Amino acid sequence: MEPIRFDTGSGPLAEVLRERGSDPVPRPAQQRFADAVEHCIAARVPGFLDAETGVGKGLGYLIPTLTAAGQRRDRPLVLVSTATVALQRQLIAQDIPLACDAIERAGRRRPVAALRVGKAQIIDPERLDAAIVSHAGDEDEDVAARVLAWARARVQGGDLALRSELFEVFPEDLLHNPAWLSPALVGASPGAAGSDESTDTLYAEMLERSAAADILVVNHHLLALHLLTPLLWEPGRPVFIVVDEADRLPDVVEQLDRTRIPLRLMMSALDAMVVPGASLAAEAVAAIADLVGQFTARIAGGGDLLSIHLLGNAERAQLADRLRILHGLLARCLDETRGKGRQSLIDRERLMELDRFATDTDRFIDVLTSGTAGRGFLYTSPVRGYPGLGSITSGAARRVANRLWRENDDVEALVFTSATLSTLAGAEGLDVQRALFGFYRDVGFESSEVPDGACAVISPEDFGQMHFVLPALTAPLPFTDPGEDDQVEVSPEAIAYWKAMILQAAARGGRVLVLLPSYRDVRLLAGLEADLEDRLLVQAPGVLTGAMVARFLARPDSVWLSAVVWEGLSLPGAISHIVIPRLPMPPETLEDRMLEAYLESIGQKASVGRSKTTARRLAATRRRLRQGIGRGIRAHDDAVTVWLGDARWPLRQSEIDDLLLDQPKPWSATMINAIPPRFRSRLDLAPRLET
Repeated sequence: MEPIRFDTGSGPLAEVLRERGSDPVPRPAQQRFADAVEHCIAARVPGFLDAETGVGKGLGYLIPTLTAAGQRRDRPLVLVSTATVALQRQLIAQDIPLACDAIERAGRRRPVAALRVGKAQIIDPERLDAAIVSHAGDEDEDVAARVLAWARARVQGGDLALRSELFEVFPEDLLHNPAWLSPALVGASPGAAGSDESTDTLYAEMLERSAAADILVVNHHLLALHLLTPLLWEPGRPVFIVVDEADRLPDVVEQLDRTRIPLRLMMSALDAMVVPGASLAAEAVAAIADLVGQFTARIAGGGDLLSIHLLGNAERAQLADRLRILHGLLARCLDETRGKGRQSLIDRERLMELDRFATDTDRFIDVLTSGTAGRGFLYTSPVRGYPGLGSITSGAARRVANRLWRENDDVEALVFTSATLSTLAGAEGLDVQRALFGFYRDVGFESSEVPDGACAVISPEDFGQMHFVLPALTAPLPFTDPGEDDQVEVSPEAIAYWKAMILQAAARGGRVLVLLPSYRDVRLLAGLEADLEDRLLVQAPGVLTGAMVARFLARPDSVWLSAVVWEGLSLPGAISHIVIPRLPMPPETLEDRMLEAYLESIGQKASVGRSKTTARRLAATRRRLRQGIGRGIRAHDDAVTVWLGDARWPLRQSEIDDLLLDQPKPWSATMINAIPPRFRSRLDLAPRLET
């Protein structure tokens, strides 16, 4: 087979690119990335590859992985897992067809690709019709009728109707995502009452195509489910796995493994199942939800989080008895489903969901009745008031190493990659293993399992241009109490400063993308309409990104305020300025509060729990900042100016030395790691915006 290379202008890939009208410019960084993938496959070691925007990861891992798989005769599967629908669609529509063309041109059999989606992504026409009847108002009648006709036409034509495609077909009509399109109401539930038999059939066919494919694209949630119950490939089939956007996988695995039982969602899922005993199980869940509501209202004093160890023995016993009844009913549902004989792929999915419910219930019974009560909590959703059960787990993501590597002889190759796999990546002379240590430790690998060559940090030599404008030394801090993000009022002075920065960027010409950490910030800056008039686009909650993109591109001087496009947005040549008024520090989560409360209950100082959760939030901040800045360089000749408005941005060393200043926050200096290494020197020359 003729080798397929990226660092020359000749060969199978170059020929395919020319036929498609593209100039096959040599890309040494992409070749280094492909070489690293090939090395990990050949050496049979797990790979951890940080590849900055512009390297070309998609083709960089597809070509060597498909080449290695194509040399075998035992029908291996190449599995690509991603975090976002946008990347899945890009792979299926662009990268995989191009890679398959090159493989075929090089003299090998053309691989067959398939996309596997979850049920929530599928629109069932009959359930959609019922949702419209129940929830659509008169003002929605025309749009709802056209959406329903589209969904039925898709199914009649032999295709599944997917939510992502729907939003592309009706971007303006569905701008605010009306209630009748709620996934809980519309997502396909094969075999559920009121579902379309044609949709069930098409869903089953999709599962069969997935089972027969050479290349399968899935999301991280499905990969994480596979760690619990095999559902993506048959045991014994060799598999080459690439986990793209891999920095998101640990959180997905942790969330799936964590015993957090949202009782209302469990009740809804059981109601939709056509399984003997499911309705009785749903009634048992409703009774448990009532009991949890009573306990939290009485013992937590109106709070939304109650540690199990605060319950009396009688109360714990009462809750445990109710959960045992539920567990018995779920076991009956499982037995009835398994008793059908040979399981279809749909039956296997239903079994997996029931097994998940039973496992979580059993775990929580153990928390109630063992010496680990301090790990368990009752909670009430602070937003909707829904009751739930939860317990703290630690290191659940480490099962990735066991289930996909140490204990799985089927897996021939396992490569993790992302543009933000490490928030330390790229500094000259950096110890690459140290840069990626945090990630491979999180997913369960030891240093001894990650030899030289298994880790790589790769940046393009020349891809785009980036300039910066920094906050003034006198810029106001974002909050009235600067110690707590999202828990206090945003400073009016900071809002005024951010508005001035956005107006300055808009005055320079070109399109401006303003990335904000929350919808609260979007609302606070929406007053810019008085200055920008119809140039300003405000993406409110529920407004679809596809519709915003169309409006953003409609004029060359648009200013778009968004809290949701830090990643997944690729508009080559379209963005001149990115304004980031406030560092995207995520708010404290329910799990953070549970962890801190648990550590205190076992005698740890409150500062220990706080430091653990703060470290997680800072890592997430750097990662998101890197992703957001990357929206500005999507093509080789892109040039963007990044405006940073947060007064907590790190000071230059010269400012510290000459002006005898202190860093605004002890962690500020770590934010530099969010900047692509080849542009960091420009920070020393960047102007500060005085207003």
